[in-house]
Amino acid sequence: MNEEKPSVYLESSFISMLTSRSSPIATTASMQYYSELWWRTRHDEFRFFISELVFDEISRGEAQAVEKIREFVDGIPVLRKK
Repeated sequence: MNEEKPSVYLESSFISMLTSRSSPIATTASMQYYSELWWRTRHDEFRFFISELVFDEISRGEAQAVEKIREFVDGIPVLRKK
């Protein structure tokens, strides 16, 4: 049986949780940890998409951080506006 994987829309805060430096704030560090754990153990089960708006948002900021984020989203289809 060849079932299609469920689609998941990634928004910018989830991408930031996976790509930013570890936070010293406990609640943020916890969100980073569980986001990374989910990504590491479950991402193969889904097809991912981002929007042009998310791509624009994650492309702002410090050059080194933007480069890391762009590497992360490389290959994830971008939903275009009609």
